[in-house]
Amino acid sequence: MSPASPHSGPEWTSRLLAITMMAVITPFSLAQLSLHGEIGFGADFAASTTAGDVSNTFSASYRLHLEASYALDPISLNLSLDPAARALDNSPTKSLVEVGLTEVYILWRGDSVDVSVGIERLPLEAARLNIPYSIEPRASTGLPRGLPGARASLFVGPWRVRSAIIYRAPHPGLVASVRHNFSSFELEVHALYLDSFAAGLSGSGLVGPLVLYGEAWLLTTPFDGRGALGLSGPLDNALWTLEAAYSPPLVAPEAAPLPQVAGQLNLPVGNAWSLDINGSVSLIDSALNPGSSTLQGLMIVTFNLSSPNYTLSLGPSLAHTELTTNYGIGVELKGFF
Repeated sequence: MSPASPHSGPEWTSRLLAITMMAVITPFSLAQLSLHGEIGFGADFAASTTAGDVSNTFSASYRLHLEASYALDPISLNLSLDPAARALDNSPTKSLVEVGLTEVYILWRGDSVDVSVGIERLPLEAARLNIPYSIEPRASTGLPRGLPGARASLFVGPWRVRSAIIYRAPHPGLVASVRHNFSSFELEVHALYLDSFAAGLSGSGLVGPLVLYGEAWLLTTPFDGRGALGLSGPLDNALWTLEAAYSPPLVAPEAAPLPQVAGQLNLPVGNAWSLDINGSVSLIDSALNPGSSTLQGLMIVTFNLSSPNYTLSLGPSLAHTELTTNYGIGVELKGFF
């Protein structure tokens, strides 16, 4: 009777199975899964006055922000979701449901080159309170969404050169930018072609304890210019921002640009409370007196109670135009995970 082969029998079969399982499992065990986000529930009550008539609305809303990344160096799979739902006056015809796929893309990181493919956000703005120019589509909630395409970024010392092939229905497009980081400021030049050519210059830098930032854009179809210039800095424990812009309204990014001045103040109150004040004034064409201009304004005051796991926000708002004045008060409970 011949001796048993060292590569046969149950013992070797089990060993081979274990080796095979380790070969399959090891790459995934080295991968890192990162998952975090926030979930919010809110309610708003608003009253509007138009030519002496008063109307009231009540809405309840839910929103979720989720960011997930599955990394297997040097490749990662990234996902960003922003689903939301809003019911207005218990009317199904006025409700809003947003699936909220913001980003899903694969990223490869090299020593000096990053390459990504998929649906990815491509913000171009340097402004903080306005968006003079954007190519990102907007969800029904107003949040920006990613664009399908492929991007590559080259990092050489203080330089970053980025190029992208994107698609925004119904046109494909090309985007390129060059950024240089100096000792106390940075500048970036943009050039892109979507349905027409556009070019821009943006930057930010330190002026003593203050941050000065801005951007300027030239559009060709139609021929137009847009831009913003802002200043931000500390005031004791508070942080303030003041910005002037020629840009579309935030609630209507496809509208014509308007001269605007906006401000923001964040003031800590104790260890857990803070106060946020946001306001803006815009110069618009008058609907009552054609050929002249009038002002419209917005003011939002929010009190925030914060902890590491949640934030409770409550505050009033006021929006005024020559035709309508809106008064509101809202509350939102937001949790983090």
